[in-house]
Amino acid sequence: MFLAGELYAPDDAVTAGLIDRVVAPEELAGAAGHLAKTLARSPGRAFAQTKTQLREATLARYQAARTRQREAFPRTGCSTRREGAHRGDARGDEGEEEVTRACAASW
Repeated sequence: MFLAGELYAPDDAVTAGLIDRVVAPEELAGAAGHLAKTLARSPGRAFAQTKTQLREATLARYQAARTRQREAFPRTGCSTRREGAHRGDARGDEGEEEVTRACAASW
């Protein structure tokens, strides 16, 4: 959905669960302030635990996707770079590049 660059009407975005609600532009600052105050009144430990659980779930999905990607597209080649370029060095005669092969055994 996101990679395809689809655009959603506000009500459709709510229906799809992408956003919680829609407010008029002139009401945005007030609505954001109200939400911030509501969250600030939440019990600190419960709020922190909820954030941790959401973060852990997201991290688990990310790691699973990365594992699937590694299995589907194993790294097979080496990368080349000009020696010293990463340090901004200017070595050797102009126009000549010293090439280093850096093969990674794993991602």
